Order: sequence, then C-alpha cells, then structure tokens
Amino acid sequence: MDWNDGYVADIAYPAAFFPEQSPTHLSIACVLNGVEPVPLDRPFTYFELGAGMGLTASVLAASHPHGRFYANDFQPAHVASARALAEAGELDNLTLLECSFADLAAGKIDLPPLDFITMYGVYSWVTPENRRHVVDFIARYLKPGGIVYVNYNAMPGWAGALPLQRIVLEHAARHPAGRERQVAQARDFVNALIATGIRYFDDNPALRHRLDSLAAALDVPLAQAARLAALLASSGHATLFLLDGALTDARPARALNRTIARDAVHGDQYQVLASPVLGGGLRAGLVQRLIYTVLTDRPDVSDSDTVLAAVRQKLERYRDAAGCDSSQAAQLAALTAGLPQTVEAILRLRVPVWRALQVL
Repeated sequence: MDWNDGYVADIAYPAAFFPEQSPTHLSIACVLNGVEPVPLDRPFTYFELGAGMGLTASVLAASHPHGRFYANDFQPAHVASARALAEAGELDNLTLLECSFADLAAGKIDLPPLDFITMYGVYSWVTPENRRHVVDFIARYLKPGGIVYVNYNAMPGWAGALPLQRIVLEHAARHPAGRERQVAQARDFVNALIATGIRYFDDNPALRHRLDSLAAALDVPLAQAARLAALLASSGHATLFLLDGALTDARPARALNRTIARDAVHGDQYQVLASPVLGGGLRAGLVQRLIYTVLTDRPDVSDSDTVLAAVRQKLERYRDAAGCDSSQAAQLAALTAGLPQTVEAILRLRVPVWRALQVL
C-alpha cells in the first residue's frame, strides 16, 4: 500500500481552524446530551487524526496548556508547516507526527491512553482500509469514557455539491497539469459558468463559498449573544453553563496569537486567534490580525490614527509579499478604501472582546 493511499498528497490542504474539535465544545455537547464529559480542570490527552497544516491542533494546545496534544498527517509539507507554527508559538504540549494510520493502529508510535480523538473530514476521504485503521486506533487508545469526534461527508447534505465536484474532476481530467494549476483552471471555468447565469448556482448559493473559501457565515457579535443569553436566563428559558476557561494560563494562547498575527504580513492562511476562555479560537480576518500585531508590539498605542497608519504600512508589506492577482488586488483595494472605518470598529468593538476572552 502506498503511504498516501486514499489521500491527496501532492497539494497542501488549506490551513483552517475547526471549533467543533475543541475539548470545551465537545464537553458542552456531552452535557447537553446527558453524557458525562471529560473533566477539563485537570490534565487530559488529545489526538487529532489527519491534522493537515496543524492550525486547529495548535490553537487547541495553546488554549488548553494543561492538556497534552498529539496530531498526525501523511504529508511531509503539512507536518513541516505545523511544526514550524508550533515551534514559533512555543507550544511544548503539542507533538506533531508524520506517520500513517496503519502505523498508529499497529501501536508503532509511543502514545498514552487518550481522552479525545478527533478528525475533520478525513474519514470520508481515505480508503476503506484506512478507515479500518482509524477504528483500530480508537479501540487501542481511547480511554473508557473518552470522546471521539468524527466529521464526515454524507448524503443528503452533500447532494448539492456533487455536480460541482463532477465538473471540477472532469475538467481536471481533460486538462493535465500540476494539481495547483488544475484547481486554478477549474475555478476559472466554474466562475465562467456562474457568469452565464445557469440556475444550478442560483439554486445552491452556498457553493460560492467552496470556490473562494470566503464563508458568508452568520456572525453574531459576542456582546449581542451575551445580551441574548442574559435575557433568556433571567426569563427562565435558559440555564447558563460556565466552564473554567477563565482560570487557564493565557500566556501560551497569547504567544501563539503573536506568531499568527505577525505571519499575516506574509499571507492570509491563519485566520484565527486562540482564546483560553473559550477553549478554542475566534475567527480573525486580515485587518484584525494586523491590528493585533500593532497592539502587542506597541502596547502604549491606543489612538485609532496611530493604529491606522501602522496597519496601512503592514498592508503594503502584505501586498508585496502575497503577489496578489487581479481579483485579490481588487479585494485589497476595497479593503484599503474602507480601512479607517474598519480599524475604528475593531478597536471599539473587537478589542474589548479580545481582552475579556484573554486573546490579547
């Protein structure tokens, strides 16, 4: 069997943070369903299978410094990138492994019994043999009362995306090239189809997210959510469930956040900041992360004009480093045009949330 059997290995998977994999999120899910959660006020062990670029594992390790985290991936480039991020973020509680599911299932890697085992998507993408290895790994290492999280593609939820998948695969088959070139060509072809106004894309608007990776998710401000929670609790329609994240050492999360934010001038791949209070991370766009670097590098700065000037300089560096194409250049120009309002809003609304959640 090839080392990458059933797994795309010639192109890097985009870095992303998946909050559903957080021990805090999983513990709340257990409580809501009447299942005893894994205690998070003491040391615990966690393994992410198929961790890709390692962003989720890194954010979770930073926001749970008393946990011991492990993650693996098949692709050397993924593991190298993940290790670089963990090293820069000074994460001494995260071990990143370049190994196969077969090796893990056979016990070839020295691991402790595990409280959490999670995977995002990968169970759908690998061969039946590798899925058996995953099941064997869980049977070997999961503690009694441990939690397994499996995210997978299934019908009918993915029915709407199947025609798009077919279009991309057949276009790639007819245009042999490197994987990255094939993806770019297929994206251009699909965008041309969208421009013709065919109904498939009008009937499935969520597909646009899969093309440009810019999710149009509902983003309820934290203050609004807090007011809603307080109203529901005071009226007897909800009970507040408070975790002990506020007692967690915030230094590892802030160290990783500084690393992620400083990387923003070189690219836009790490779109999250870690929070020990949440036990996970908050989505953070490019401007938010640039502002974070300004506030951490110059903690005495508070006025919006100084922050705006510093962010403008960093955006120039980002433009030069990213090598934007025409579409990205247009998006960056639009972002720059509204920058004064964006910076003022982030300083007024987002930064207080960061401080309350120990992100900053």
